[in-house]
Amino acid sequence: MAKSRFKDKVVSYSKAFKLSARLGRNKKIGFATGVFDVLHLGHVFFLDSIKKKVDVLMVGVDDNETSKRIKGEDMPYFDETERAQMLAVLSIVDYVFVFKGPCNQKILSEIKPTYYGVSPFDPVLTKKKKDAKKAGVKVFVSPYFLKSYSTSKVGRALRFSYLLSRSIYPSQRKDWNSLK
Repeated sequence: MAKSRFKDKVVSYSKAFKLSARLGRNKKIGFATGVFDVLHLGHVFFLDSIKKKVDVLMVGVDDNETSKRIKGEDMPYFDETERAQMLAVLSIVDYVFVFKGPCNQKILSEIKPTYYGVSPFDPVLTKKKKDAKKAGVKVFVSPYFLKSYSTSKVGRALRFSYLLSRSIYPSQRKDWNSLK
């Protein structure tokens, strides 16, 4: 049986730092961060737009605690390890690691990518640009314009679909209030 290749792409933060230092000598490195909870087409377009500019794409996944702070108490739907593994399956992603706290100047200074890819819809875009500038990293604002894709919208659609199906079959309802 063949060994799973995608799990080799999920690395520790310290290994990502070492890989970046080694690979960065002769390759362009792109770096993106986020929760990446329910992987959707917007994520894929975002990451692909960064990968087109670089040789190696590293993705930092927000840990569970940070994800809750950013997205809300019912998030993330998937554990940090599962989210990292889902990203690792994508051929455009070369390495994935989980990190604690929001991405900041310290992380950018340690990873030292050629480009830090950011979404034009990121609510903390200005802060990310400032942190990148302080770290001496170029910011690449992804040109994708698919704001209609978001994990929150996917989650609401799934919840609505689930609630709708539960209301059609009242005999199968268990705890309606727990879904609100």
